[in-house]
Amino acid sequence: MGFVVQDRFRCFSPLGNVPTSTNGGLGFMVVEYWTVPEVASKLGLHPNTIRNRIRDEQLKVHRIGRSIRISSTDLEEFLSASAGRAA
Repeated sequence: MGFVVQDRFRCFSPLGNVPTSTNGGLGFMVVEYWTVPEVASKLGLHPNTIRNRIRDEQLKVHRIGRSIRISSTDLEEFLSASAGRAA
């Protein structure tokens, strides 16, 4: 499934089997995209730490031209995997 609407750094992607009532009945899920410095500040880490995780393929990225963006869903997966390794 491709992206339907792109609005700056938020994209609306069609949902598969998620009920539309959970998101206002629109039938779309909002996926936010952040830059490396934004993710680093959210996690309280240095941007180079985030870049290292990207280089080691622990964190997925989306390339838009020369810029790198990290989606909210990919960040959640990374944090879940990191929590699993720490436990």
